[in-house]
Amino acid sequence: YILLFAHPRSGSSNLYQILQLHPQLNNLEEPFNENFVHWQPENQDYLAAIRDEASLMQQLACIGADYDGLKVLNYQLPDRLTAVLLQNASHVLFLRRQNLLQSVVSNLIALQTKLWKKWEMTHDLATHYANLQPLDPDDVQQRVQEMATHLTWCERVVEQLEQDRVFKLIYEQFYFAEEAAQLAILNDIWQFLGVAPLQHPDLSYYLRPSQSKLNSADTYLQFPIALELNERCGCDETGWLFSA
Repeated sequence: YILLFAHPRSGSSNLYQILQLHPQLNNLEEPFNENFVHWQPENQDYLAAIRDEASLMQQLACIGADYDGLKVLNYQLPDRLTAVLLQNASHVLFLRRQNLLQSVVSNLIALQTKLWKKWEMTHDLATHYANLQPLDPDDVQQRVQEMATHLTWCERVVEQLEQDRVFKLIYEQFYFAEEAAQLAILNDIWQFLGVAPLQHPDLSYYLRPSQSKLNSADTYLQFPIALELNERCGCDETGWLFSA
């Protein structure tokens, strides 16, 4: 199976939509998310059936009967089962973000607003963000450190795989590249997955952050105590909310 493996607010929804545009691919989005059965009530509750490695492999076999692959975020399974998931995938697309502070804050915003994707907006963004509550800088810093530690662990697991089974992507290098560079990376992805190159009119929407990305420096500045968060939690290693 193809595994799109990422962490929250890393651009994985956009990459998933890009993969779904390809006529040779049909992947399942986050079957191990705790809210999956609410999103897709026609599907079974895969997460509830997983207790150990054997039951995980059974659920992967069930998914593989109808889908080419799946998207999974790094927190959705215990570490020992995450390792099994990675080790058994035929192709791993590993997407991560360098700016972990923005990832954490974006995730906490989404938890407050219940808005995870720009194409799911029902009002303008200012309306969705009108009642944002302040974040605790100490909590944010701890979350950033925990994410950094866990992604380091994920990297070690991935590094143990045969490298022809792994395609690594960095959010900032992919989504903020020039269009020609983005299309070259996409062609490498199609080749990695063994499918034909794709030209599709919707590609540009998912590739351009200005069109499909929810948060930016402007939205972070609207957040209560954003300047304090940036000063206390920002650093060159795990990122800043916005430039000083």
